[in-house]
Amino acid sequence: MNTAVMSWAWKQRLPRADKRLLFVLAVGADATGLIRHLTISQLVAKTGMSSRNVHQCLSRLIAAGLIQWLDSDCYRLNIGSDSPSPAPVAAKGASARQTMVVYLRKRLP
Repeated sequence: MNTAVMSWAWKQRLPRADKRLLFVLAVGADATGLIRHLTISQLVAKTGMSSRNVHQCLSRLIAAGLIQWLDSDCYRLNIGSDSPSPAPVAAKGASARQTMVVYLRKRLP
């Protein structure tokens, strides 16, 4: 738990659900903003949101450039500035939105 990362997350101007999820991710992040081994079911349990809502919030946070999806249970917070950078490319040749759509298709029945 890193207070600087949590403070960064708290300062972001977001809808309530998105901010809640970002803060939960920040609590699990190291000093560089890396979050490892935090599954969707764990995010559901920690936020009190439905799985679908967690997926939607993750998509919005990725599109806003606040987080980067690295793997099925690994994320990186794009800390370092109060204004988010453009949405990062999570896979070669794919936008973050396309990658999240692929991820959602793999995870949902």
